Parts: sequence; C-alpha cells; structure tokens
Amino acid sequence: MTRSLRAAAVLALALVAVVVPAGANAAPPGNDNFVDAAAVDLAGLPWSTTLSNVEATTEPGEVQYCGAQNTVWYVITATSDAFVRVSPAGTSFYGAALTAYRQDGSGLGGLTELTCSNSSGSDLSFPVQAGSTYYVQAGSSWYGSGTLELTFSIVQPPANDDFANAATVGSLPFSDTQDTTAATTEDGEPLPSCSYAGRPVGSIWYRYTPVADGSVTATTSGSYPTTIFAAYTGSSLGSLAEVGCRTQYGRLTMAVKAGVSYTFLVGSLYGVTGQIAFQLDVAPSPVPQFGWSPYDPSTFDTVQFSSYSYDPADVGFNSYRWTFGDGASSTGSSPSHKYASDGQYNVSLSVTTYDGRQASVSSTVTVSTHDVSISKFTVPQSASSGQTRLLVVGLTNHRYPETIRIDLYRSTASGYVQFASSTQSVPVRSGNRTSDHAFNYTFTGDDAALGKITFRAVATILNARDALPADNEAISLPTKVTR
Repeated sequence: MTRSLRAAAVLALALVAVVVPAGANAAPPGNDNFVDAAAVDLAGLPWSTTLSNVEATTEPGEVQYCGAQNTVWYVITATSDAFVRVSPAGTSFYGAALTAYRQDGSGLGGLTELTCSNSSGSDLSFPVQAGSTYYVQAGSSWYGSGTLELTFSIVQPPANDDFANAATVGSLPFSDTQDTTAATTEDGEPLPSCSYAGRPVGSIWYRYTPVADGSVTATTSGSYPTTIFAAYTGSSLGSLAEVGCRTQYGRLTMAVKAGVSYTFLVGSLYGVTGQIAFQLDVAPSPVPQFGWSPYDPSTFDTVQFSSYSYDPADVGFNSYRWTFGDGASSTGSSPSHKYASDGQYNVSLSVTTYDGRQASVSSTVTVSTHDVSISKFTVPQSASSGQTRLLVVGLTNHRYPETIRIDLYRSTASGYVQFASSTQSVPVRSGNRTSDHAFNYTFTGDDAALGKITFRAVATILNARDALPADNEAISLPTKVTR
C-alpha cells in the first residue's frame, strides 16, 4: 500500500468514529433522586412498575438503612388509612433493598425510617395514615443492579381481625394460616399473661365450642421470631377470663366442656407481623411406661418400680395408680413392693394428666427365687508334700434345679490362687440333704514351706441370679502340711 493510500484509510476510520458514537451510557431513571420521586396513587393499587437501576445513583445525604445502592424513589400521599405492601418479585438481581419512610420534615433530612428489607424476594409492608406522606427507597444491596420490578398493593386485614369476627373452628383437627400484616389491635384486647414483650400486635381470633367434654391442644408457628397465643372464656372483650397462654413452639393443652365457647387470641411480639399458622386438635393421650429393679426379682428383694411415662401434650401427670398383681396397690411415680412368693404377676400402671386424660399399661413381672448355698466344705486336717487328698464341697438347693460352677482356691503367701473349676448340675433336695462334689488336690512343696494352707470354695449359679449370694462362699479350716 502506498503512503497516500494509508493516509486515506486512516482519515476514513476517523470519520467513522465521529459519525458512529461508541456505546453511550443510558440516562438515570426519572425518579433517581428524592425530589423526583414517582407518585403512587393509593386509590389505584395494585400497581406495578419495571425499570433499570443500573445507572441510578445515590445522592448526597441519602440515608441507606438497608445498604441500598443505585436507588430510585416513590412517594405516596395517603388519602386514607391503609397497609401498603411493596413486592420486588421478578427483580433480576439478588438482594433488592427496600426502605419505607414517613415524611416528618422537609427534604431527605425530614424522613423517618419505618422499616426496611434487603433479602431477595422479601416484601416491604408498612402502615400509612390519611394526611401523611410516605416515601419508598428502592435499590440493590450488595449483589449488583439490573431490572427492578416492584408491585405496590393494599394489604387487607384478616377476616378474623376482631374478637366479634373470630373464625369458627369446626371439626378437629383444625389448621388455618393468616397474613397478619394488616391485622389490628382493637381497644380492650387483653394482655396475655405469658407476654414478655408488651402487648401483641397483628392479633387475630378463633372460636371453638366443643360438642363433648375432653382436652384440646393448640399450637402456632410463624414466619418471624415469636408468636403468642392465649385461650379465653367469655362472651365479650371486657368479660374474658384467661385459660392458658403460650409463645411460639409451645403447646397449650386444656380441658374443655361441651357447649362452652373458647376464644383464642393469636398475635406476635416485638412488633413484627406476617404469616401465622394456628392449629387446634384433640389432645394426644399420655404414654404410660414403667420399669423395675432388679429386673429378675426374688422373694428376698424389695422391687423398685419407676414410671417413665411422658405426656406429648406437655401438661404432666397429676396421679399414678399401681396394682402389683398380688392384690396390693400403690400411688406415686416410684413405689416399691415385695412379693411373698414366686410367680408371674401382672403389674399395671394408670396415669392421669392434670387436664384429666388417662392411659394405662401392664407388664408381667416374674418373681423367681434362685438360691444355693455351700453348707459343707470338707478338707483334710493334715497332709504331706506330694500327697493327693480329697476335698468335698456340699451344696444345698431347695427351689429349682440349677447349673452351678464351683471354683476352688488355695492360699499362698501373696493371697488365694485358683486351682480348680467344675460345672455341675445341682438338683433340688429337701431338708438338710446336700449335693456333694469331690475334688482331688495334690499338696506341693510350696504348701509345705508355708506349713499350712486354707482352701476357698465359691459356687456360682449360671443363667440366673442368686438371691442370697453371701452363703455361696466358704473358707476351710487350715490344713497342716509337712514335707
């Protein structure tokens, strides 16, 4: 290419650059600044708007309670009392930041923050009063900007907002979820006794009239920190008498009478409203359970019974009633009892909760008295080293045929050392008759060095517990040993 052609090409490119501007930035939204806030007509709600806040700015003096960036403004002049909700559903970026203000003075400095939200998809709700002006600041939090879609709407109070319009609870189980955002607190509402944060807000009401005596359990759950609910009797706000009260995750179980109306106040603490679920159901039955120790009792044992019952309705037990299967009975959660003879006994526990629910459970306790004793232990009075002599262990057994292990020990300078063990079948014998078991023992030079030794016999019942183990051991008189 010649120098003149290169010069012509450069000139042509320069002219193109002048004629075709390079991607100019879009202008900020019209409601970018506070003074240019877009008007929202309360009477025209619901109303939706979509705009890009990519080029929106944060002006000097602008408060950022929820960390809003690239903000735009909306203004509402309230002509009536209402509850306004702003929803960012459909916004293209995560983390829409919304803040509601009441205008109490001029300019940005005259704004009083009411509430804010900076979670993706979270609505912003706030009350407005006729004659006052409110501003909504909308932007992005820390995740960027893009298309901002907002819907302004009026939140209506629940139909059961007032005591007089309490929702009727029909058959049980009953469950209902209400948005309490616009619920009000009417004059004369009682203060539940379990409230630890002042009067509940966003209260709603339910009324239940049972057709039969019984017990019911009420629970609540909410989409925010703490719900509170209380049950009352009475036909007007001024005549209510509290039956019980609980906060979120608590259960209120109470006895009810046929034909008596019970009204439930349900609300929230800390001034936070939202979705509340109320459930009412027939109270579950208590679950009686018990155990005993020792598990294999004999007629020599005092059996300790213990209740492990629990109440899924969280009321607790007013009484315990025990029958031991031999005509005896007792009360309390942990009674003791002694049986006079072996046998199988049907033990029953009946429990009653404080609200009157009852349940029973039974179990078979087997009383079996196993007892063998060493009533004879024969050893030689003297022996010499190398001599083999007979040792005889005599066992007494009056109750059940038993399998016994007999262990024999001899004394040494450092204590007893086992030298023999034998497993034997021991039958039942009446009177003083014994079952004799013979063992051979060869005396040693070590025995002779000591001059005398003693023998120890231990009898152990296999597969059963000996009721009186103290007589299962015997120590012989010393045997003199010579060389």
